[in-house]
Amino acid sequence: MVASCIYAMGQTQQGMAKTKGRLDRNGAVIPGKPLPGVTVKVRGRTAVLSNTQGVFTFPIPGNKYSLEAVKKNGYQLIDPETLSRQYAYSANPLVLVLETPDERADDELANERKIRRNLQRQLMQREDEIEALREENRITQEEYRKQLQELYAQQETSEKLIGKMVEYYSSIDYDQLDDFNRQISTLILNGELARADSMIASKGDISSRVAALRQHQAANADEEAELARRQQVLQQSQAYAQKELADLAQDCRHKYEIHKMQYRNDSATYYIELRASLDTTNVQWQLDAGRYVCEYIADYDQALALYQRACRNAATNSINEAACLDAIGSVYYFKADYAKALEYCQRALEIRKSVHGEQNIGIANSIAHIGLIHDRNGNSGKAMECMTHALDIAQGLSGGNDLAVASLLGNMGIVHESCGEYAAALDCFNKELGIELAEYGENSPDVARCYNNIGVAYSASGDYSKAVEAYGKAYGILTNIYGDSHPEVSMNRNNIGVAFARKGEYDTALGYFLEALELSKRAVGENHPSIATRLTNIGGIYYYQGKYGDALECYSQALAILERLLGTRHPSVAEGYYNMGITYCRCNEYDKAIDCYDKAYHIYSTTIGADRPAAAMCLIDKGEALYKQGNNDDAGRCVKKGLATLAEVFGDNHPDVVGARDLLKKIKSSK
Repeated sequence: MVASCIYAMGQTQQGMAKTKGRLDRNGAVIPGKPLPGVTVKVRGRTAVLSNTQGVFTFPIPGNKYSLEAVKKNGYQLIDPETLSRQYAYSANPLVLVLETPDERADDELANERKIRRNLQRQLMQREDEIEALREENRITQEEYRKQLQELYAQQETSEKLIGKMVEYYSSIDYDQLDDFNRQISTLILNGELARADSMIASKGDISSRVAALRQHQAANADEEAELARRQQVLQQSQAYAQKELADLAQDCRHKYEIHKMQYRNDSATYYIELRASLDTTNVQWQLDAGRYVCEYIADYDQALALYQRACRNAATNSINEAACLDAIGSVYYFKADYAKALEYCQRALEIRKSVHGEQNIGIANSIAHIGLIHDRNGNSGKAMECMTHALDIAQGLSGGNDLAVASLLGNMGIVHESCGEYAAALDCFNKELGIELAEYGENSPDVARCYNNIGVAYSASGDYSKAVEAYGKAYGILTNIYGDSHPEVSMNRNNIGVAFARKGEYDTALGYFLEALELSKRAVGENHPSIATRLTNIGGIYYYQGKYGDALECYSQALAILERLLGTRHPSVAEGYYNMGITYCRCNEYDKAIDCYDKAYHIYSTTIGADRPAAAMCLIDKGEALYKQGNNDDAGRCVKKGLATLAEVFGDNHPDVVGARDLLKKIKSSK
């Protein structure tokens, strides 16, 4: 691991620009100050500026770099050779010390004065020593004359050294010296050379220290060579591991595909999640695993964890991050947390706009996704606004006849259908179908989905024969492509059952629902929202056939699945309680019915809102149960409150509004 640091392909070097640390008259350090606004130009790189704290950073391509320029108006480097050196990357900051020309001149004059005074004092002391030797007749006159001549010659040499000493000591940043070396420098400047020499000697014999240093340098060179060898081995090992990772990932993907095709969802999940775990930084692998877990296993918490891991590893403000945010939003959509779903999908849209601008098919699709969330949340006006905007973008880009436009037409049809605008929905679905047929021909899953949507719209509008005809076309395509064990085939059988149930042909409908249930169990197992849907539909048939015990059993099983998968605060769970409530009411078990209505109303109120028709129907049916118990006052209050909501949403002529109004009249007349 050390080698990977030393031989990294790129580094970010930190640095600090500052003024020089100086000594006061007592030898104490006056610290330098951070210097902002210094331009630092590394050779081959863009210049950077030091910030208000004097800090700067710059990237270097390897481990070595050199400086091309260091500039700040009114300042100069204390060491001009800074620009001629080559530096090695270091975890320690590069310290650049600058000063003004006036500060430099003041330091030089002060140091020169100090050095000259010390040298003069030493000269006078030596003259006195030579004079004393002559007076004591310890040297001859000739020796006296010779020693003085040598002393004055040395003084001339010292004069030449003064300039270099002044330059050296004026270039010292005393902030970067430890206390020991600072004391030595101070002693030398003060002319206390013996004490300075003694302190140096206290560190040990210089020759021995030089030998030790050279030995240490040789050891470092050996270690560097060993690290280079280990780095080569590491690179080879990493290349092998990368190849093995790719091979294992491909095998996991193949195993996943095999088990998926055989509808062994637990095994398929194991292998797609195993691939994701092999490299948790691979965004696409996390997304692939999350989508499968979400769609086939309905483990929304696990899907969310995979999507969040993908998001953490996606580049900021990238299309990958947008895809992750959309995926997270989809989980919250399934969990009926529409506020969070909108939050994440809006963030994804903003990223796409920053990358692509406003006119892009990805922008259109993103807006359409947001529209579907608004639609599910009951805001049909906002949903249609989004769909219209998305379709305008797509048609402007393509001319109105490509697959992207077809997909958006389908989404718009879904919104029209949820608003009860079945003619408009059919118009959208048929336009979508025309584009899909022109592109793919009859034998395409997308064409089958178009027929299915057309069937749903016909069924909802009451044209059951056309609905069954459209479902039949979808069924033929799906079984030809997938066989008879695919989730979409199960959904097709379920939808046909709904059409027959609406026609009142309950035995025929029950046959389709039971077939859909078995197909779903084969495709997604026992623990999936689609199983709950099939059980709910079967329970509905039993309800209409008067088999209330069987209906309650189906509703109870469906509710248990939904609570296990979606938690206790989800509109689908509320619908389950509502179904049980109306069934208990048929069994004259009014207390149980009222308890179910209360649970359903509380969930609706805290998820989609108390002003929605579903919540209103809970109040109206609870009112009917209270009325049958003889509690007319509470019954009237419940029905009146629910009726106000329904009338505001649907108007006065809607069948549910008319029925609620008749019930309220009956309650009032019985008081």
